[in-house]
Amino acid sequence: MTTTRPSSGRTTYHDDGTVTVWDCIRGQWIRTAEPTPELLSTCSHEEADRIVRHTTIAVSDDVILAWAIVAGEHGDHLGSAIYLKAIDRDYSQVALDEDERRRVESLSIEECRALAEEHVRSSAG
Repeated sequence: MTTTRPSSGRTTYHDDGTVTVWDCIRGQWIRTAEPTPELLSTCSHEEADRIVRHTTIAVSDDVILAWAIVAGEHGDHLGSAIYLKAIDRDYSQVALDEDERRRVESLSIEECRALAEEHVRSSAG
């Protein structure tokens, strides 16, 4: 099984709102309209952003979770914690400094949800 993307391939963005993307976990190309958090975490931050923008219409908990994972994978720990709190998930293991932790704790779940939805929608447009 090949876990790295074939050098001849790249993600394809289809007119029907789906993408064909290399799945490093399964070692194969996947065509999907609903990329999983695991699939997105294997992409670069830029590619994951583009995939989510292309496939996202509604901002579901799964989409926000995907953004949390991608943010964490790419060093945006504050963003990751806000996304996790937005969907009422435990963010205590996210590596935050004292100021970042206070910032997240000062926000309500509803405020985190609004921030997460605004970011996802602005990235899609």
